[in-house]
Formats: sequence, C-alpha cells, structure tokens
Amino acid sequence: MTSFLSRTIVLSTLATTTFFAPAAFAQDDEEAAAPAATEEAAPASDEDADDVRFRGAINAEGGLLSVAGDYTVGLAGVNGELGVQITNLVGLYAKPQLDIVFGKVGGVAIGSALLVDFTFADVFTVGVGPDVGVFAAIGVDNTQGTAAGGLMYGGRVHLAAYPVVVDGDDGVRRKAFAIGLDVRLLGGAVGTATASTNGSASASVTDFVAVPMLSLGYQAF
Repeated sequence: MTSFLSRTIVLSTLATTTFFAPAAFAQDDEEAAAPAATEEAAPASDEDADDVRFRGAINAEGGLLSVAGDYTVGLAGVNGELGVQITNLVGLYAKPQLDIVFGKVGGVAIGSALLVDFTFADVFTVGVGPDVGVFAAIGVDNTQGTAAGGLMYGGRVHLAAYPVVVDGDDGVRRKAFAIGLDVRLLGGAVGTATASTNGSASASVTDFVAVPMLSLGYQAF
C-alpha cells in the first residue's frame, strides 16, 4: 500500500511539472522580451533630434545708412532669412532686405547677404558673410536739391538673441522671437550730386558706407 501511494505521488508530481513548466517558461520569455521591445519603441531624445531642415525668418528693422564724410540718413523696412539649418549649431541662408530711406534724402534701399550662422545653446546667434546692396534717393528743400545713390558691396556681421524659444511640432525645428543687430560695412561707389537755387552745383563719390540695423521678428530654425 505504501509503495502504491509513493508511486501515485511521484506520478502526480511529474504530471504537474510537465503541464505547468512550458507555461512558466513562456511567461518568463515574454517578460524578458518586454524591456527590449520598450527600448526599441522609445522615441529619440531631444539631444538626438538634429536633422537638416528649412530655416526662415521675417523681421521688422530700422537703422542708419552713413555715407562716410558726407551725410547720414535713416532706414526702416523688413528683412528675411531663407536657407537651411544644417545642424542645431550651423545654418546657411540668404538674408534679403527692403528699406525706405528717409532724412536729408528719401528713397529706397535693397540688399542681401549670404551668411553662415552659429547658434549657441538656442539663445544666441553669430553670423558672418558677404553683402551687396543698392540705393537711390533724392531730397529737395528751399535752397537746393540733392540726389544720391550707388552700388555697395562688402561684408555683414549678424548677431541675434532669442528671449523666447519653443520646439516646433516635429520636435526638431526651433521657433523663436528674435532681437537682432546687423552691421554692414560696404565699399563701392556712392555718388551724391547737389544743385542750389543760386546756380551752384557739386558732386562727390564715396567708397565707404556703414549700415547698422536693429531688428525684431520671428524665426524658425
């Protein structure tokens, strides 16, 4: 009898082990695979989100056009940025502008620069590159009339700060409120001609123009 009970217990134990062991091993395999699947599905961190993308901006600007040794007039208008943000640090873009000239003479000034730009910690930008521009303006008062204009070329330094920066919907492009300072140092030939009511006239040509400009606007980069 005792031998029969012992055999029954052994057989029952073997049957139980055989039945439940595969399920237990399968559960262990599923639990082991779960972390791996979670790791594969995890999205890239913000630090990894750094792809080539479009860069653009629109800004209101104002400043001065100073013709060395002759006169200084005001400028007010708009500028933009069209190009690519290669990485979070480096961008390459054209920066066209259109301004109204006012002061001693009034008219229109247009220009554009091609800038390589470096953005640090998403809060400050430094850009530099070649610049070209042209303007034409006239002015008349009670005693004389003045006409000025010319083609200018040289270089530009662009600085900007971003007091407000947010991430775009794609998690890569940044959107910012930008406060900018551009300094254009230009050569070329700027001519000025003046005719007075008393019959006298004069003309001059200047080969250096400085154009400092402040700007406020929106930037996506």
